[in-house]
Amino acid sequence: MRLKPRAKPTPLLSLYVTTGPVPRFASRMTERIGCGKMPEQLPFDGFDTLALERERIRVERNGPGTHCNACGQFVKVYHRQIHSSIAVALIVLFKMNRTAEWVHTTNISKVNDVCINGRCEIPKALYWGLIEECPVDVKELENGSNRVGLYRITEKGKDFVLNKSTVPKYAYIFNDTILGFSEETVGIKDCLKNKFNYHELMES
Repeated sequence: MRLKPRAKPTPLLSLYVTTGPVPRFASRMTERIGCGKMPEQLPFDGFDTLALERERIRVERNGPGTHCNACGQFVKVYHRQIHSSIAVALIVLFKMNRTAEWVHTTNISKVNDVCINGRCEIPKALYWGLIEECPVDVKELENGSNRVGLYRITEKGKDFVLNKSTVPKYAYIFNDTILGFSEETVGIKDCLKNKFNYHELMES
């Protein structure tokens, strides 16, 4: 009797490649891969196991980055740091908080004739706990504005601005989640470098 050769194992997720919505079971599995995104369809030919893909992403996201084979999302761990523009914006927020509890990022736009994009720079300081966002239960302020884009400096942020403390130089960010921080630390003068004079900023 001649035995038939065994069929080649089918890649796990290739069983769920469809032209319609992804089955709920497949969705739960791919969410475990670690890319943080789940598409309406699975635009790939399949791969050996979820464990292998998860491990590949975990390793390759720490370098130049990679694309998830399940959803196509670009996956990378970003090394964020407090550059000079963020440091200047923190000083401006610190000074404005003396007269206003919450400050809108659009009001952090200029210091010593230097333009600052507060809307982009200030929120990044959240990674280090140097600022806090206006809570949800604060519906409106005296000027009638809503809470979106409103921040104030924290006690930790005040110490940093006053050059009394340091923070980790890098925050490791993946999918808007903090994975950790570097051991190397910096003070606000380190962040300003030679682009701005700390004493002039504090006295202006």
